[in-house]
Amino acid sequence: MDNIDNIKRMWRAQWPEFSWLTVTGDSTSRCYQMFAPDISRVGYGDPDPANNNRCPVYSIMCPQQGIWIQAIEGTLNVEVTVTSSGGWVIEDPMTIDAQITIQPKIWFSPDTIQNNTLVMLLWQLFKGLRIPFPSSKANAIKLNGYGVDQQDQPVKSGVLNIQNGLDPNYPVPPYALHKEPDIYNQKAAVWVYLAVEIGEVISSGNEIADWFNALVMDIFNLASGNLLQYQNVLSWNVWALAPEEVYTSEWQSHADYWRFSLDVNHRSPEGNGRNPQYFNGTPFNPLVAAISNKLQELKDKLGSEGLFSDQPIIKQIEDELDSIISNNSGGEVIFQ
Repeated sequence: MDNIDNIKRMWRAQWPEFSWLTVTGDSTSRCYQMFAPDISRVGYGDPDPANNNRCPVYSIMCPQQGIWIQAIEGTLNVEVTVTSSGGWVIEDPMTIDAQITIQPKIWFSPDTIQNNTLVMLLWQLFKGLRIPFPSSKANAIKLNGYGVDQQDQPVKSGVLNIQNGLDPNYPVPPYALHKEPDIYNQKAAVWVYLAVEIGEVISSGNEIADWFNALVMDIFNLASGNLLQYQNVLSWNVWALAPEEVYTSEWQSHADYWRFSLDVNHRSPEGNGRNPQYFNGTPFNPLVAAISNKLQELKDKLGSEGLFSDQPIIKQIEDELDSIISNNSGGEVIFQ
């Protein structure tokens, strides 16, 4: 927010349409999912008449989402943190040439820490042993992200390019198009796209925490259809409304509201998006058995790791895991 006083105008990313392959290399496995509306914004300054009326980009708000996983009865928060931004936009015609660097982050929502017995017990165990635990954004699981070229091939650069048009590497289903007015009589004035190759999980500096973070990422990817799977390409077509004036106080409150809302109760203040589905509209459903296998892996590790096995709380955790695994019949995933 260092440049907030320089932000005079903005594009609202009203419909952020994400897409990825749930099975690497299988184009028929592609899923489409819209995050909550009005997540991201492009904020920019006044036009420069000496430079073809280009407006410098000062800020790009990052997309955020909560994902409730029925198999563990808990929520993980997901954020694509924009760590830097630059470039320019032109308002007439609406054109963009912007660049960002990002860092995907995953952590358990506060209500899950407080109300989910398993996660609460695990947090207490790790806290007692002074092992990092992804209980907040500050302690989130962090991933590297890399740019891709026009054919979605990795370039191993941390810079992502935002370009006009729709991603040319896959077809867009009718329900993910926003060129015509919706029920609120809103339609996109411009559409742009970008893509990222998901990189490695960044080490926390603690071997056990790294193992646990990898297991959490496995569960997240099983539940979401490999949304953040290593070396998968996550693309999004962003459908924006017409340019509008920025009121600094509103911009600040919007950014704060998003951070507060997601950190506290994983609910998006602007309304929910659309759950993952295939091109024909068939919903994506995770494999519950695979998630249960990961929970069994967690139980086995806790029982065999000397650092854990002597802790009195382990018996409670094992009993809770047994209960979840034996009763696991639900596979619903809700993006909130």
